[in-house]
Amino acid sequence: RVDLLLSMCNYQKVQFTCRDDFSAEVDACFGAENRRFDAGELRHPFITLKCFRSPSGLNGYLAYMGERLQRRETTETYVHRDSNAARNTTDECLWRQDYTYNLRLVEYLRKNTVYMRQYFKFCSKCLKSDNNLLQRKKIII
Repeated sequence: RVDLLLSMCNYQKVQFTCRDDFSAEVDACFGAENRRFDAGELRHPFITLKCFRSPSGLNGYLAYMGERLQRRETTETYVHRDSNAARNTTDECLWRQDYTYNLRLVEYLRKNTVYMRQYFKFCSKCLKSDNNLLQRKKIII
């Protein structure tokens, strides 16, 4: 949750300064994105959403999808477009905060940000279900 917050701060170009009252900074980091995730939009009769734990599961996801997607030849030259600047985690104050501060922040995110609450509720439920793409299947002997 904290890493996602810092990614959103980076995207919104907000410097998270680890103030004791962090609510204004958190709100600025999410900006309009706080309304981006809507659990009501997840229900569609022809779509089943899948999930995987990220970023640790990224290589597994790429391997999983590599077996399912057809490779296509690209005729255009690829042009990379940065969506946001690379983060320098050594400069982020949050990693130097004590456990109590981080716990307060996570509780605030969990309770006071609709986006985070809905997003992590969906993730938690999905990762425990058969829709987890990288879930290890139990072998019954």
